[in-house]
Amino acid sequence: MSNVHVKSDDVTLPYLVFTRELENMADVTVADGGSLYQLERLQEKADRQSSEFEAAQQEKSDLASLRAKVEQLKERRDKLRERLNHGSHKILQDYLKKEKGRSSKRNYSDSQKQNLLAAVQVFHKRKLVDLCDAYRLTGISVALQGAKRTCFRCETFFNARYHEPYYIEVDLEDNELKINKHTVPYFIPIDTISQRYLNTDIKKFFMVISEHLNAYVARREQVQLCQEQYKEKLEDEISCSPAHDYVQFKTKSLDGVDKGVVVKLIYDKLTLTRPSTVEIQSDGRKTTASVRALRSKEKFFKELYLHHAFAEAFT
Repeated sequence: MSNVHVKSDDVTLPYLVFTRELENMADVTVADGGSLYQLERLQEKADRQSSEFEAAQQEKSDLASLRAKVEQLKERRDKLRERLNHGSHKILQDYLKKEKGRSSKRNYSDSQKQNLLAAVQVFHKRKLVDLCDAYRLTGISVALQGAKRTCFRCETFFNARYHEPYYIEVDLEDNELKINKHTVPYFIPIDTISQRYLNTDIKKFFMVISEHLNAYVARREQVQLCQEQYKEKLEDEISCSPAHDYVQFKTKSLDGVDKGVVVKLIYDKLTLTRPSTVEIQSDGRKTTASVRALRSKEKFFKELYLHHAFAEAFT
């Protein structure tokens, strides 16, 4: 087998470790079937980790570029909003000042008063539309708007693609915002969040809701990807709670072990995309060495997405 040459700045430390193992085993003869099989497995694992690293680097680069574009859009939006607000305020103030000077000289008809009230309402409506445009940059947009009712659309995003949106319909009653109806999953505490932020900081309200929704979709999609990619290595389907904040699965026998292992993942908060607690237990005979080996795999599930952690721990 020819030597493997790689650049140290193109690979991660695990890849270098596997490369050294491959070089140390280069003198294994073909007659030694077990060693040859192990060598092929190491080569496949090293190649897979290299491709995953390159994909991760590309994803980081794409995200950095996207963030830069978003920041540019935000800067342009802020400048435009400032000019719009300044112009609208000036026009309205000049009009009110002019009309105030005339008020002592003449009386206003009902139609003139209504026109002035309509102008103020248009100004406030324009402010609301401008606020909605700002939310669109963070995944929030207006789906439908009425006189006293607005329906907001909350986008969800994971693994470089959009997923299903969620809707929140907000009413204005007695100068207070109230949620009329929504499609947010029941396990997300939208009532508690609305009581805290809806009438004090509406931007914060949608940020918190969006964080909960995207974290839920991220956990759900990780389970789905793991189920699809490693179905042949799983004993049954992955079981989880409706919120996907508790996940459990069992693997088939791996690496010559008679019994599989049971993995339990617990997410303490609904805004987490990686578990806070990981338990890995073997159904077979437990020894000090086997327990230590399983515990060493727990860090993968705390640091990586589920389908990536499964590949690192069990393939």
